[in-house]
Amino acid sequence: MATPASPWLDTTRFPGRRFLDSVGRTHGIAGASTPAVAAEAELRRAWAAQLAVDPADLVPVATGADALRLVFQSLLAPGDTVLLAEPAPADALQAILATGARYVDVGRGAQGDVDAAGLHRALGWHASPVLFGQAPGLFGASDVPALGAQSRARAVVIDARMDARWAGPPLFGDRPLATVVALRDLADPRLGVAHAVVCATGTGAQLAGLRGTEALPVPLSRAALAVLQELAQSPARVVDAELAMQACYDEFTSLISRMGRPGVTVLPRAGTVASAECAAGDAPEVAVSLARSGLLVVGGHGAWPMRNLVVIDLAPAAATAPWDYQDSHRV
Repeated sequence: MATPASPWLDTTRFPGRRFLDSVGRTHGIAGASTPAVAAEAELRRAWAAQLAVDPADLVPVATGADALRLVFQSLLAPGDTVLLAEPAPADALQAILATGARYVDVGRGAQGDVDAAGLHRALGWHASPVLFGQAPGLFGASDVPALGAQSRARAVVIDARMDARWAGPPLFGDRPLATVVALRDLADPRLGVAHAVVCATGTGAQLAGLRGTEALPVPLSRAALAVLQELAQSPARVVDAELAMQACYDEFTSLISRMGRPGVTVLPRAGTVASAECAAGDAPEVAVSLARSGLLVVGGHGAWPMRNLVVIDLAPAAATAPWDYQDSHRV
């Protein structure tokens, strides 16, 4: 998954960035003593240690949408092309289009994996595109293997916010240019406490410069740091959270089975969400039935003609599951 040493500083495509390194050197120390900068620096060190990356290559941001906007605004110019497989996150598509770039859907196979033939054809039509994928996607599979094998792409961006291991995925030795991760609170994992962009080795400082000098608010940095400390001090709770998530997915599977609707298929769990594939006409009724059972329906996606995905957020139910129930399911 080779990338340029610093694609954020491609001065051929972005001439105005040629002085970014010197600006960082002259202005970085001046703001280092402010409370917000100091709190963010402590968060960056702790989070980077959790993910086993260099702190300089981790760029904290407030939300996942902010992370995607930062990456795509820093990487894309008008007329660029991003190759991806739908369904893809709406905030990613919005961030791509806002730059004046376009995206091309290469398609997915029946099991939700990226269509290798479609990706190969698209790479033949588009010179040095950016590849965007999910780890995991709504089908449960990761897009990383298919995208990482393509040397003709200019860069690979991975959205790993749905990963259910609470502090982001274990990152790859030869990692993508940018991976968006979410830090989740075990007590309430519905929303990320904070998000970050983990950059390819040696490229994070420049992206941090493009983000600007304003640090995360102090309360946000401290809340995220408290979650990281809990993760480090209470590994059993991480196991409990995983078991609760799996138990909720099992209940989701059971609910679908009891509906007795032919053609409705449960897809593999994708981190904090689960999906059911069904015919377009069945999707609204399936969604209503699941909502009445106490599961949070968060969306629907057209996977291919006349087929729909009903998407469930498992985190709220998992967060309220009693700890003794989770302990009884330990393996």
